[in-house]
Amino acid sequence: MKKLNDLLKIGVSGLMGSGKSEALEYFKKKLIPTYDLDIESKKLLKINSRVYFKVIKKFGVGILNKNKTINKRKLRELIFNNSTARIQLNNIVHPEVLKRVVIISKKESKKKPFSSIYNIYIAARSF
Repeated sequence: MKKLNDLLKIGVSGLMGSGKSEALEYFKKKLIPTYDLDIESKKLLKINSRVYFKVIKKFGVGILNKNKTINKRKLRELIFNNSTARIQLNNIVHPEVLKRVVIISKKESKKKPFSSIYNIYIAARSF
């Protein structure tokens, strides 16, 4: 039997322009907690994070700005037409994003019963 504070997790994914952001806004208006995993993935790329160092090791320092942050435009250009590079980046970022989903879900499940029964996750898009 399910506990009252068990969460139903719904993931929304799709290509650019498919309406993921509109779906997120709809659920927010219904006061359902939502999490944009695209934002979570960008947080993972912050300077000196574990993901930051893995990405640099895989793609080289040429993807860095002068201030040592990852130049997302350069990274996008690198993976846009290179499926191998895109898969390599996804293999670095996606497991860490899934760890964030677990952390977020645990936090939500500790809230008082009926505070929320849904979590809506908008899937991360490739850079």
